[in-house]
Amino acid sequence: MNSGILEKILKSKDKSQKLKNTNSLQCNNVTCGVGAIGCLSYQQFPKVKIINAQDYIDEIKDNSYDSNEDYNEENSYEDKNINKNNYLIEPFQIEFNEEFDQNYRKKREIKDSEKNGISKEYECVYPHLNNEVYRYCTMIYSNLNDERCYNGKGFKICCCYVRPNMNTCEPGEKELPPTITLPPKIIPYKNIVNNDTIFITTATSQIELLKTSTIKPTTFKINKTTTNFKMNKVVMFSYLCIFFNIILLHNVVLGGKILIYSPSYSGSHILTNGKIADTLVKEGHDVTLLILDIDSSVKFNGTKLGRVVRMSNLSEVYDNMMNDWLGNDVQQPDTASYWTRYTFEKAAYAVCEMIISRKHELDFLKEEKFDLGFVEMLEYCGHGILHYLGVKQTIWISTTPLHDNVAWNFGIPTTPSYIPSVEENFNGPIMSFYERLINTKQLFTQLSLQYIGGEMCTSLFRKYIDKDFPNLRVLAGNSSLSFVMTDEILDVPRPILHKIIYIGGLGISNPKPLNPYWNDIMNMGKKGVILFSMGTAASFSSFSVNKKLSVLRAFKEFPEYQFILKINKNDIETPELAKDLKNIVLTTWMPQLDLLGHSNMKLFITHGGISSIIESHLNGIPMIIIPSFADQQRNAKFLEWRGTGKAMLRSKLTFKNLRNAIKEVLNNESYKKNVKRIQKLMKTKPGTPERKLIEWTNFVLNNDGLIEFNSPSKDLNIFVYHSIDVLLFIILFFTTLIYLLIKSLKCVITMKKKKTKAIKESIIKKKKA
Repeated sequence: MNSGILEKILKSKDKSQKLKNTNSLQCNNVTCGVGAIGCLSYQQFPKVKIINAQDYIDEIKDNSYDSNEDYNEENSYEDKNINKNNYLIEPFQIEFNEEFDQNYRKKREIKDSEKNGISKEYECVYPHLNNEVYRYCTMIYSNLNDERCYNGKGFKICCCYVRPNMNTCEPGEKELPPTITLPPKIIPYKNIVNNDTIFITTATSQIELLKTSTIKPTTFKINKTTTNFKMNKVVMFSYLCIFFNIILLHNVVLGGKILIYSPSYSGSHILTNGKIADTLVKEGHDVTLLILDIDSSVKFNGTKLGRVVRMSNLSEVYDNMMNDWLGNDVQQPDTASYWTRYTFEKAAYAVCEMIISRKHELDFLKEEKFDLGFVEMLEYCGHGILHYLGVKQTIWISTTPLHDNVAWNFGIPTTPSYIPSVEENFNGPIMSFYERLINTKQLFTQLSLQYIGGEMCTSLFRKYIDKDFPNLRVLAGNSSLSFVMTDEILDVPRPILHKIIYIGGLGISNPKPLNPYWNDIMNMGKKGVILFSMGTAASFSSFSVNKKLSVLRAFKEFPEYQFILKINKNDIETPELAKDLKNIVLTTWMPQLDLLGHSNMKLFITHGGISSIIESHLNGIPMIIIPSFADQQRNAKFLEWRGTGKAMLRSKLTFKNLRNAIKEVLNNESYKKNVKRIQKLMKTKPGTPERKLIEWTNFVLNNDGLIEFNSPSKDLNIFVYHSIDVLLFIILFFTTLIYLLIKSLKCVITMKKKKTKAIKESIIKKKKA
């Protein structure tokens, strides 16, 4: 075995599925997570110039999640000093060599763990074929008789599996993988006949297992590098039995190659796409996230299991736009003008042009031949990129309630009399005449902006790629499905198509017990705890001093409650303002879901992001929403409509208003009662978000798209769609008919009058005679 194979394996970005068991495994000083079944140790000897394997183990770890699977600003790669170049686009299938390393990897110094210069590193082994270390250990055991180590030139690598009654890798008899370590999912195969190929697709590479009619060593091809292992017949037979048993016993769906186009407009969008990726990888799909670094503050990948490709140096335009918004409109979001909204379309256009002008950096993805692509609804550039890369089938992600432009391009009616437009719209489903007027204006504003944005981006693809490139809005409208990241129970009942699938709450786990620090805080308040978090895009730290003081004064009015206030780590103003308030704990990070699940949590005050709203309702916590932009105003009004919270625009955020809102929600039992009912409905409704995502994605893959779900209405112009021409015809017909009736009636009356007049004249003449 050459070291290049080892380097390719250990540099994998995959994080494997962890199965639940009772082991508490220690790999030297490394504590493994739940489900670990073994340990890999890598020992490098001095005076040998080879790449340190730990470079590849360390660099691929996504440190942006804590033990509760929440995004942790404190652990982002910026704080860990990880080189941003590690996140540039990386061709996965090319041969590893020194030139590749110089171009895409920053070499890190080897830190010797012992004075004699020997460096030893450890990695946990998890039971899944998508885990490179597990697969590598399995190969080692298949290749060697009674050894668990492989000695290479200048390095030694050892693997061990842990017996169920053990928690260390002590020397002993040769361990074989216990039953619990068998892969839970194997992807189906081509017809197995002589000299055919079985493809097993993993999260980071494609293995080809060649079956021949003669007895030969089995060949594994990993990323175009080949290594021969002499696998004995018993082991080979065992793998084939496992393979066929899974196929026969389960309704296995053909694993697909999936590309998720993930622009980093905010951290929440990256987290959403990461949850989608992880869910699909666990199902056995090969998922790649194409992350566009549009917001420079978003440093993490969001996924633990999927492959990641990042395109950097795209953030200048978007950052400048957000800085302008944070300085002006976020303080008064209800006054945002059409032209303020238009700045986003211009920024999206500029970013799209930067991506297309660097399309050669994406060309290697064409060779992946993806079966399916996911794309977000914020702009249309993603649809064009996926089409350029040869992705024929797409699924549209709506990270808000069903977005206006998704409904419009699918041909779904959005009636402004009771369906509020999604963005910058402080209206619920029950509206006055004036509110309906505003809602209609917001709907047409949104649709006109989306039309302009679509035409602008389409012109870019026709300029840089092909003058006959399809219109991006048409590509979007032909998407097989749309996954909507909200819960239908929280949204207004409205017309939808079969291709609209609600998966709000995807990836939200049950709350976990708090560590002693947070548990102590949750027990400080005599009557309970109130959580205040405004997210990351427009956090509490971005508030003006006056608004900060108003909030802090309101908190002071409730001394029997403990407040947890989330701020940015570079905020030095808020700690100074709050230094004398004893019932406030400031933090730059918190396990939000676990806090919401604590019995002492009484109220959640936040910005109205859909994920936070779903988390709060799943835990039965009433809310006060202070929205910033996008769908947050609409979300806030829907909470009021459902009776689970209060809404307050930032322009109305004062000491008195906030104090009164807190009093009302805490003292009015109806809020708690209503949120408990919503909690029950969300938890007991048929189907889970994860199963919906998996089953509908598999359905699309197995049927080459779902053109049968395309509504003819999406291709109709506005006059035909609303039957305006028919209405005009009916109006014209009845107008003409009424006109003719009136004319006829006039003629009859006139003729009758003439006849009557003639009779009268005749009578008069007779009398005179």
